[in-house]
Amino acid sequence: DGSGSMNDPFSPHPQGFNAMMEMIRDWVKTLPLSGESSSVGSASAASTGGVRLGLVQFSGKTGSVNPATGGVVNSAQKTPSTVGSGGRLSGDLVQLEGDITWHEKNYMAQLTYIEEGLNMAANMLTNDSPLDGRRRIVIIITDGVLMDGDRLAAARAKLQQLQVITFGIAVRRYKAHSASDDAAEAALKPVVSEKETDHFMSLTM
Repeated sequence: DGSGSMNDPFSPHPQGFNAMMEMIRDWVKTLPLSGESSSVGSASAASTGGVRLGLVQFSGKTGSVNPATGGVVNSAQKTPSTVGSGGRLSGDLVQLEGDITWHEKNYMAQLTYIEEGLNMAANMLTNDSPLDGRRRIVIIITDGVLMDGDRLAAARAKLQQLQVITFGIAVRRYKAHSASDDAAEAALKPVVSEKETDHFMSLTM
């Protein structure tokens, strides 16, 4: 989630977005990465072991609507081809750390629109992850109500067609739940895979 509300303090961190990215950096270092460069693409041999990841940041402006589709344009981004993984799946720690650093420096800071981000993730999996029995997983991390939650049926169906398991993490500013936290959780739960209690968490950073 690259929305502007992630710029707020998230106790004990002075700023939520960078805290989230550093949390992801620490998590990536613990994973059994495949070691494969993003250039391997769909020829990846890591079907029975080893992890590859891709990062997508989502956020957009209410007025930036494609009249043909009704969706908010320019509301998701991945690293350009010359940085880190080049916006692709990678099992290489150096590439992934390059992706994380790029996202930290290119914080979108707009509103919480996710449709384009889900489609970007689906395209990344389509291009780089063959259907050969390996697990395909999307993890959504957000703190706010999804502004386009009523538009996600097609994106969800595409992920399901790709046999993707979708997890959702709602991050809170404080240990105690607020009304805003409750609203964000209610908006995110319908996007995750069934059974929702197995694929959703609410956490502090």
